[in-house]
Amino acid sequence: MKRKIGALLAFVLMAGFFLPGFGKTAAANEVGKGEIVFADAGWDSNRFHNAVAGTIAEKLFGYTWTEMAGSTPILHEGLLKGEIDVHMEVWTDNIATYRNDLDEGKLMELGTNFDDDYQGFYVPRYVIEGDKERGIEPMAPNLKTVKDLLKYKELFLDPENTSKGRIYGAIPGWAVDTIMHNKFVAYGFENDFIYFRPGSDAALSAALSGAYEKGEPVVGYYWEPTWLMGKYDFVLLEDEPFNPETYEAGLSALPAVNVTISASNDFGKDSANTEVVDFLSKYRTSSKLTSEALAYMQDTGADYKTAAKWFIEENRDLVKNWVGDEGIKKLFGESAKGEIVFADAGWDSNRFHNAVAGIIAEKVYGYSWTEMAGSTPILHEGMLKGEIDVHMEVWTDNIATYRSDLAENRLVELGTNFDDDYQGFYVPRYVIEGDKERGIEPMAPDLKTVKDLLKYKDLFKDAENPSKGRVYGAIPGWAIDTIMHNKFVAYGFENDFIYFRPGSDAALSAALSGAYEKGEPVVGYYWEPTWLMGKYDFVLLEDEPFNPDTYENGLTALPAVNVTVAASNDFGKDPANKELIGFLSKYRTSSKLTSEALAYMQDTGADYRTAALWFIEENKELVREWVGIEGISKLEGEDEDEEEKKSILAGFPFRLPLDVDKFDSSVRQFASATEGFFGAIRNFLNSVISGIEFVLDAIPWFIMLALVFFLGWRSSGSIGKGILYVIMLSFIGAVGLWDMMNETLSIVITSVIVSLALGFPAGILVSTSEKVERFVKPVLDTMQTMPVFVYLIPALLFFGLGKAPAVIATTIYAIVPIIRMTTLGINQIDSEVLEAAKAYGATYMQALVKVKIPQAMPAIMTGVNQTIMMAVSMVVTTSMIGASGLGMEVLTSVNRIEMGRGLVSGAAVVILAVILDRFSQGLARRKGGEKHE
Repeated sequence: MKRKIGALLAFVLMAGFFLPGFGKTAAANEVGKGEIVFADAGWDSNRFHNAVAGTIAEKLFGYTWTEMAGSTPILHEGLLKGEIDVHMEVWTDNIATYRNDLDEGKLMELGTNFDDDYQGFYVPRYVIEGDKERGIEPMAPNLKTVKDLLKYKELFLDPENTSKGRIYGAIPGWAVDTIMHNKFVAYGFENDFIYFRPGSDAALSAALSGAYEKGEPVVGYYWEPTWLMGKYDFVLLEDEPFNPETYEAGLSALPAVNVTISASNDFGKDSANTEVVDFLSKYRTSSKLTSEALAYMQDTGADYKTAAKWFIEENRDLVKNWVGDEGIKKLFGESAKGEIVFADAGWDSNRFHNAVAGIIAEKVYGYSWTEMAGSTPILHEGMLKGEIDVHMEVWTDNIATYRSDLAENRLVELGTNFDDDYQGFYVPRYVIEGDKERGIEPMAPDLKTVKDLLKYKDLFKDAENPSKGRVYGAIPGWAIDTIMHNKFVAYGFENDFIYFRPGSDAALSAALSGAYEKGEPVVGYYWEPTWLMGKYDFVLLEDEPFNPDTYENGLTALPAVNVTVAASNDFGKDPANKELIGFLSKYRTSSKLTSEALAYMQDTGADYRTAALWFIEENKELVREWVGIEGISKLEGEDEDEEEKKSILAGFPFRLPLDVDKFDSSVRQFASATEGFFGAIRNFLNSVISGIEFVLDAIPWFIMLALVFFLGWRSSGSIGKGILYVIMLSFIGAVGLWDMMNETLSIVITSVIVSLALGFPAGILVSTSEKVERFVKPVLDTMQTMPVFVYLIPALLFFGLGKAPAVIATTIYAIVPIIRMTTLGINQIDSEVLEAAKAYGATYMQALVKVKIPQAMPAIMTGVNQTIMMAVSMVVTTSMIGASGLGMEVLTSVNRIEMGRGLVSGAAVVILAVILDRFSQGLARRKGGEKHE
């Protein structure tokens, strides 16, 4: 055994020597400068400065770099021993021996990183000066010093004790907390203010940032550099001049610390490191710059290296002071024009247009490019501040201040990307015109307008209620859903149609594409540009002409938005970017072209860059209008291989050529071929669900409560618990969710019935053979550990949207416990009991019914309880494929970010789960008791 291990180790070591890129030593030898070990004290600013210095050391001087983490004393000791090369952020006052060690020549101080790291009591600037843009008037124009706060108790009221003001103190346990509280007492705040200690720095940040976002008055301790000080405009209140003898008693301002850059003697005095040490000696920033970088990370989610690259790009003149003109040329290249930061709003079309514009900017004009992600308001604000250079897809109607910002010249509008982004009710073209190639005859040749749908109730039948038609609505929680439902009501569809809300855009896409693939009639809300509109031929039904006064009531067509290309003033008005701005000003596409590109991505699995290259190739005439003949020739140059070569150890050495698209296509074809079979199952399940829901709706609320009381009392043996269950269920009715509860119960009950009907006999069958059990066990393990969302896919493909597929998905997930527990219960029966049954001449069925099942009943009832709980747990998940009820209410609240609504509907689901759990547990206990009796 030892020889085998030794041989394996020898192989690995040989691989390390002979395979490229195995370890850092080989890489270091390649560049010849070795590796810099930076100190990592654990906070963001330290890691950020490491990344800035490390990036420059790597690109300019040929070093690799890493970090060693530890506490301040341990890192200082490592610096003295030469185990750490450079510490970019030495808070000198926090190291008792720092000055002595420096005087004794134990380390080298290269310079000051920053020394404006103030701390104390801060207020938002708008509290003192107001904020015209936000409509905030000055609240305390004479507030300048800490002692001035005594005049403003009423302004900074404590919400828990409104007779006093609130001052947020430092974090409990921090040394500065004692100092700040001493100040609070020494300045006489005790009578009029509460010194409120937040439990953590995150809680303190949340309190100050939350008040700032709302424009509310707030005062609290904070420090620099931090992301909060970089993102928001806070003012440090003046204090008595710093006095080293009295500041700890709170009688003066706190000192700013000289934060230095230090190096070990081994590294700093090594002549091979002269250039990089010279660079580090010139490295100087400020708390303000550091805070801005940390705010960038906070807003964009960027890591330290990305933030470092952004910082270097944004502060070229500063970096030039560190590395000189030659260094700048190495960092940015002789011909490079810098980096374009595109806005990334999160949707596919935006990222696609970023890729098209970015590739052209890269290949024709010599820029590099990146993206900054965020919500629409945050990206717009970033463009106004110059943090974002270009937004390729500005949905102008979604930004309240866009027109006023444009009129005030706060940004540059370069042109229109597209303005044919329609939305409304769509039907497949074959429904109206037929499709000869697919053998489909016209189904509704006179269907032209939305109102014409009223004639075709029987064509667009609802699968769950065939007496009515089905119109697919928008996604619950989207603002457009309200408008489309208003239209549904205003046009009189309620009597003949169901307005069916799919639970997600994926579910809506699946419903429309699934019907299209099968050549079935379907009508639903959708929008452009999207992959679905690019792949399939849908027709937008005509509507009343758009009227801005009535469209929100559903009485007219929806407006098409002018989607523009915009740039920040810093970028758009910079003469160095003139050529690129000329190209972006000519950049114009259409919803149709964009949809086709998104469909290409959907069909091929291409990423945005690959899709952009395909688009440029497919639309050369259009691109020529943007960049001219010379630009086209640059774009047609040979593409370099963009994929970096990786060593065999850097990634898995091979990949199976799986064609998932063919698999998807095969499944869809199978679903289409077996539509009759699965349609019959769907109809049967819908009838069962409807029947149970009808019974539940027919039971008066007071009888339901009486029934719950009786079952609660009998299952627990306690009248008090019966009353408690009644109170809990009454809450669901009191908040207006009774009908939704019945819908949810009908789905859960049907799912449990199906699970028990299939799972119970399956469990008995598995218990009969060890071979069968060995085969079934990994299948059950897979079913139980598979992410629940996966079950929605086959349910959606074979059964469409609605309650029937919800039952199928729930059954697949919830059937496992009843199979397991039935098998376990029967296998655990004492063999002597079974032998006795045989001795008395019992047949297999008699032994099963009269011996095995009764003996296994406690385990079986536990399986029933778990099945019920797992069925309830799928309530919210199945709402994503259109299952209405409490789950849909939760999903709507999530989509709209309505916390109160989500809390109420979520509590209703919990109440339902608790009651069903207690009833099934009580029943299990009674069955167990009967067995022992």
